Amino acid sequence: MAINFLKVELKTIVQICDTLDRIISHSLGPRGSKILLATETGQVIISSDGKTVLRKLQFGHPIARLIIDSMTRTVNFTGDSSKTFILYLSKFFHELLQQEFKSTSHNDCVCAIQKIKFEISSKLASFIKSKIPGSERVISSGTVREILRTSLSNSFQERIIEHFVTMVNEAVCTDGQDEQVIINNIKCMVDNFDQFCIKVPSLPYSESRTLSPFLIQRRFAVYCQNNSFQYVRFVTCLFPITGHQKNVETREIISLKNESSLIRFMDHHYFLLKKFVEMCKRENIQLILCSEQVSDQAIQLFELHRISVVPYVPEEDCDWLLSSLKISPCTSIFETLESNMIHSAKSCKPLIFNGRECVHLELDCQLPLPKMIIICAPTEGLCSQTLLNLQKSLKTISSFLNSNTPNSLKDDDGNIKFGTKISVIGGGGTFEFLVSEFLTEYSQRESSCSIKLLCKILSTAVLQLPRILFHNNSPTKQLDLKMFLVLLERISKARHAGKYLGIDRNGQVSNLFDNGVIELVEPKIHILLSMLELIQQVLRIDYFVGVKIINHNNEDFDE
Repeated sequence: MAINFLKVELKTIVQICDTLDRIISHSLGPRGSKILLATETGQVIISSDGKTVLRKLQFGHPIARLIIDSMTRTVNFTGDSSKTFILYLSKFFHELLQQEFKSTSHNDCVCAIQKIKFEISSKLASFIKSKIPGSERVISSGTVREILRTSLSNSFQERIIEHFVTMVNEAVCTDGQDEQVIINNIKCMVDNFDQFCIKVPSLPYSESRTLSPFLIQRRFAVYCQNNSFQYVRFVTCLFPITGHQKNVETREIISLKNESSLIRFMDHHYFLLKKFVEMCKRENIQLILCSEQVSDQAIQLFELHRISVVPYVPEEDCDWLLSSLKISPCTSIFETLESNMIHSAKSCKPLIFNGRECVHLELDCQLPLPKMIIICAPTEGLCSQTLLNLQKSLKTISSFLNSNTPNSLKDDDGNIKFGTKISVIGGGGTFEFLVSEFLTEYSQRESSCSIKLLCKILSTAVLQLPRILFHNNSPTKQLDLKMFLVLLERISKARHAGKYLGIDRNGQVSNLFDNGVIELVEPKIHILLSMLELIQQVLRIDYFVGVKIINHNNEDFDE
């Protein structure tokens, strides 16, 4: 057995980060490019999502895998900004190498970063609020629209963006401007995204729409339209309705001696089915949702009693219905139907989406629920990409909503409102310009040379994002450094005048906060802190240890 020590050098880290940077930097911003990947099996993936692209690539170096894992954990919490994470990290290590950090050891560097992290986590949010009046807002339909519009601007044209923003806003803001309903609906949609968002490929984006819950992607085995009842009473069965006992996985073999035994056996199953169907009829059940098989004999009995049946309902849909409506399932054909097993729906009818038959169960419940979203796109891949973008947008909002801490805020008319407080800021690099100003002021108060140098490096690192954004949004796709410096000068002058500007989708400077292009502050701070924590982790690594087994013939085997 031989042990190999692989020294971790700063140059190697910079090369790895530069590689990741080059892969995703051109896809940043509303006019960024799409990335095309081809796997070994021939699968083609076209995406602008940094997490999707980097996770598909197989990196062999441990540092690269460490970076990807840290980025994934961060994005799973914040919902988005994988490219922001990589751009910050790459530029930081690049500047650290150029500064030739020789006067201080890596341990001193780690300690200095820890102090900067504490300063950012404790004071940056308050600093931003003091610089931008009105950055604190109570969650509302208008705020949700602005955040969604900004988040989706990286993926679609303006006409499509407005269609999706209107549609999603309609789905989560089901009760007007009620703040608590909006918060609950956003969290419900994020937690049950696969149940509330349905893909329908081979249709234009404009066909996307909302639908009152709940849609089951299965077809009726029996559909009986019954107009004599105002509501549809239904029950959820978590067992196969075949006349057999519940546990059919045993595949038991029954030995019947003669024909009369077979007849008695079949009659007994028929008796159980008939008894169950008659019990459903007595309870005025008009719909059976079954997660398992429903036999042909049972289907005939249900049809005879004009009871609709939907077999093979996905377990996820059954679990959601049971938990949301607070009802109990029927788990056996011998079980008596209790009142807590039965619920009412306004209607139940078949719907056809692009040739696929589904069941639309319009629920009747006191609990406000978000509407379902039907996502249409020309191809299956574009459907998946659209769903991913919507999920990231909603998760970004949901991750930083705390409905347990109401705050009093003043609106534009000076009236006091109570609600969940969120901090927003203009997009287009406005956050990065404010962080740069914050770090400059902090370094001036510090006497430590290490902290001063690292604040300068970190300030340069965060400004890499607006620099790349300007490059991707400019009509020529060329990074004119002279023009970019002119823009920075304009932004600096505006900042001294109390205005905080950003770079719009045309590569020009504008007040994106006033124009409704906003993003949440808390996710951006979380990404910055996660990136600094990863830097500390990487700088603490001196060697990688690899163990290789060697046989007596001096032939090397795989690690």
